[in-house]
Amino acid sequence: MLLYPKTHREIETVERLDRQLRFWEDSLSDICTYRSPVELPDPRDPRVYVVLHQIILNLVYQAAISTLHRPNAKATIRGNPAAASSSQLSSLKVIHATHSIAHMAADLGRLRLDGYLPSAAVTALIPAILTLINKWKESNSDQARQELVRNIVDCRLALEKLRQVYSGGEYGAHMIRVALGYESTVMQNDKGYNLESGWKGPGWGVGPLVLGPLSELYGRRVVYLWSLLFFFIWIFPCAFANNIHTLLIGRFLSGLSGSAFLSVAGGTVGDIFPRNQLALPMMVYTASPFIGPEIGPLLGGFINQYTNWRWTFYILLCWAAAMLLLVFLLVPETYQSVLVKLRAQGTREETRTSEAWEPNEKKTSSLWIMILRSTYRPIMLLTLEPMCLSLCIYSALLLGIIYLFFGAFQLVFESVYGFQLWQRGLSFTGLLVGMIFAILSDPFWRLHYRRLEERALDLTSTDSDFMPEWRLPPVIVGAPLVTVGLFMFAWTSYPGIHWVVPIIGSALFGAGTILAFSGIFTFLVDAYPKYAASALAANSFARSTFGGVFPLFGVQMYNRLGIQWATCLLGFLTLAMLPFP
Repeated sequence: MLLYPKTHREIETVERLDRQLRFWEDSLSDICTYRSPVELPDPRDPRVYVVLHQIILNLVYQAAISTLHRPNAKATIRGNPAAASSSQLSSLKVIHATHSIAHMAADLGRLRLDGYLPSAAVTALIPAILTLINKWKESNSDQARQELVRNIVDCRLALEKLRQVYSGGEYGAHMIRVALGYESTVMQNDKGYNLESGWKGPGWGVGPLVLGPLSELYGRRVVYLWSLLFFFIWIFPCAFANNIHTLLIGRFLSGLSGSAFLSVAGGTVGDIFPRNQLALPMMVYTASPFIGPEIGPLLGGFINQYTNWRWTFYILLCWAAAMLLLVFLLVPETYQSVLVKLRAQGTREETRTSEAWEPNEKKTSSLWIMILRSTYRPIMLLTLEPMCLSLCIYSALLLGIIYLFFGAFQLVFESVYGFQLWQRGLSFTGLLVGMIFAILSDPFWRLHYRRLEERALDLTSTDSDFMPEWRLPPVIVGAPLVTVGLFMFAWTSYPGIHWVVPIIGSALFGAGTILAFSGIFTFLVDAYPKYAASALAANSFARSTFGGVFPLFGVQMYNRLGIQWATCLLGFLTLAMLPFP
């Protein structure tokens, strides 16, 4: 643009626009003028927002100056004295604008307000770096070259801050803060979609539909071992990926492999514990996949702050290898049908006869037919059982909201409270504490369940009239806590309100979530004891579908509605679903 020989009219146009910009700057009142102070105010001081507005106004001005003069600074002169003088002046103005933007970006960082750094600054910074490099090549003075290098470093630091700000919307995915040159593409494409969760979620959703029923054919242990082995294998492409495609495919396949525990583990709990001892183990099983996403960002914040993104996957590799070894050494087979089949096989080997057969062993269907039939069972439960469908929809909505809620943490505690990366990870502690308190309430729910059993025994004189609905009181209490926690988080996320208040709201949300999921999972295991893994697979499919879809529009929703109303919308959705339990 404008690199051909300059005419007098073009030079006059640049000078006229420059005068108009300077007139606009001069017309601003003194309170709008930003001069980098020797000592910046404390980030918690209300006066910091006056400085913020001053910086933004001047950033816009300097970006406009740089945009106007950059083509003129690079124009071909060809013996035109007027053009030479104008080009030299424009070059000085571009360099001055660059210095100003870099210094103001640094001031925003010291004030913990770098989340407000406008993307318009890129318009000035990137071309300005090229201008400085050209000046560095032309300069013969060591002192001038050193000064130019310092200016280039300042601009690069400002660009790095912009990269951190605009690759946000991480939704709890500190672990994928990728340094492949595609950071914003990995975490959030040009329309604000969270691609990482969008690829991992389908793996979670499809996997249980196959792996859950397979555990009812071949046993829990076999599925655990193969699932963990492939989970370990598919982390390697993620850890050593050099492009976005490898990373996303690795995330999908690792999610598919690791999804066995979303459904099969619940079936194992139902295999091991009798009905009257099921509540506490199911509470622990319920909490484990949700406490993990709380601890993950907490640790991931420190990992990504002080190392790089690959270390997250290195740690996952070590963890997966340890889990594979422990499962191989310590976890026996628990599914009754498979145990009967193994005993029948042992009897045949001991007696050397062919008469000891378990009924299911004589089925001659092919492997693929059996897999298709088993996969069909969760879909039938999800579509033809009204109670299963209602609870699966409610739990799916809760999981989708959890992922959007994780995104709200990034927005609130970075832009509103100015938290750094590791501090934003610690902000998930509120959710973790709420979930722990919900787990500690298990003795109360077990006592309540025993009272319901005793009351039924007094009325019928028999314990055969057991009702799975007795498992739902935790859901009835937890559902309102979720709604209250969301509304509290929404309307306390303001700079004038201490950051601990929205964290308390998140604790209520976390407690309600664990209570709701615990009641739902225990109900499904009790209502469908023989096909518990299939029932949990149906639930996992619904949850993972919502968990994969919701993040795709989360960034856009929060940008359009704002933190308060976007979170409120989630609260209204849970309010509408309260009658389901």
